[in-house]
Amino acid sequence: MTSRPLSQWLALLVVVVILVTTLISYFLIDNLLSSVATARINNRARGLMETMLAVRQYAAERTTPLLEPMNFEQAEKFLPESVPSYAAKSVFAVMQKSPQFHNYRYREAVTNPTNVEDLPSELEAAIIERFKSNPKLKEVSGDDINPILPFHYTAHPIVVKSTSCLRCHLSAEQAPISLINTYGQKNGFGWKVGDIIGAQVVKVPMGEIAEKKEELKNRLLTLIIACLVALAVVMFAALNYLLVRPLARFSVAADSASQSPSTISFPRSSSVEELNRLQRSLERLRVSLLVAMNLANKP
Repeated sequence: MTSRPLSQWLALLVVVVILVTTLISYFLIDNLLSSVATARINNRARGLMETMLAVRQYAAERTTPLLEPMNFEQAEKFLPESVPSYAAKSVFAVMQKSPQFHNYRYREAVTNPTNVEDLPSELEAAIIERFKSNPKLKEVSGDDINPILPFHYTAHPIVVKSTSCLRCHLSAEQAPISLINTYGQKNGFGWKVGDIIGAQVVKVPMGEIAEKKEELKNRLLTLIIACLVALAVVMFAALNYLLVRPLARFSVAADSASQSPSTISFPRSSSVEELNRLQRSLERLRVSLLVAMNLANKP
């Protein structure tokens, strides 16, 4: 092994400790912040979902009863404002005008919709199938990873809960003429009470959360490294004062004492007990060497 001064070995040890501690801290902080970021995304998605559910409920209780009769009385144009899902999507469209929600998405995807714009994507179709295969499932969440804008989604099933929906969706013959004239008579019929017909999907962009996570992680790592470096400097200075310098003086004195023991002594000058014991041992060796030399010089 290469012989080095004790101060260099201590400095090397400190550097290794800092590097290992930083590496461990990186993985621990990354895992912790990933969990926090996922929880934060889920909370945002659930909050938006609850908002949309509240809008749908309000529309179903207040708006639909007022506008629905008009759809049966007129034939020219169907009033989409009478549909709770239209109210939810319209409110969300207003929210998207705010920079805070510009990249958020809200969909009410239906496998057999009146409006073909509500047909599910591949991901949404898979989510709907999960709800259909497990009717007790009330929520599905996951990541929609795409190279342009990755999302974290939260989805709830859309269930036909009352017969009022069937006035427009049971059959084309019973639907209002205004609906047929607006959307045609091929889609959006044959629904039954209790059927899972689609899914409400809220998508929250992951980029913003990921950026904040990285920013917070870098800040924490910088703080940890700064604290470790400060601690290392203090410890190195303390060890240099308490250990390295006294040992260096003992080494020089021992080397001189081996050649001229009568001119060198090992005074007690350290506050470290182990060094004081070493000083006493060296002093006894010096005295013993001096006695041996005196005896050897006697005729």
